[in-house]
Amino acid sequence: MLSSRVHGPTGLVRSLQTGFTASRLSTARSNRNSLTSRRSTCRSSTSPPTPALGNYAHEHTKRWSESVRSADAFVFVMPEYNFGPPPSLLNALNFVYREWNFAPAGFVSYGGVSGGTRAVQAVKSTISAVKMVPIPEGVAIPMVPAQIVDPAFKANELNATAARTMLDQLKIWTGALRQLRTTVR
Repeated sequence: MLSSRVHGPTGLVRSLQTGFTASRLSTARSNRNSLTSRRSTCRSSTSPPTPALGNYAHEHTKRWSESVRSADAFVFVMPEYNFGPPPSLLNALNFVYREWNFAPAGFVSYGGVSGGTRAVQAVKSTISAVKMVPIPEGVAIPMVPAQIVDPAFKANELNATAARTMLDQLKIWTGALRQLRTTVR
């Protein structure tokens, strides 16, 4: 699971991440990361010449590559900024290439009235360009400040049901794409 969260309500992403553990994806390898801990990768002064070749010069890029390669599926926890995804997520997606190939991606989005759904739609073209498979099921959390209690995120039943549905589908897609992932990674 990756989180593109850099700032905002205390504990929100940590609370959201806690709800999406590898136990729901028992047949998949998982890796829990936050892009905030990967800032050096996303802010490097030089990008790899061609990420598709995998010739990474920087150690932080090699670590990022291995981190992405080690997971079979991804859940992106992301806010919506100006009707789009946060730059940190786009940077992370663009920094490596083959490592993302043929992995399914689910989304937990949050924001104002749209619940981050516009950002999810905007990032799906990038997800598809790196040969990932965005699944239709997702979790959209509108008016997220209303669900912050003592200062953590408090999921409601609709959030929990959407999360279970998305994770069940993600598990199915993970199995279905396994053969393709093993041929390119």
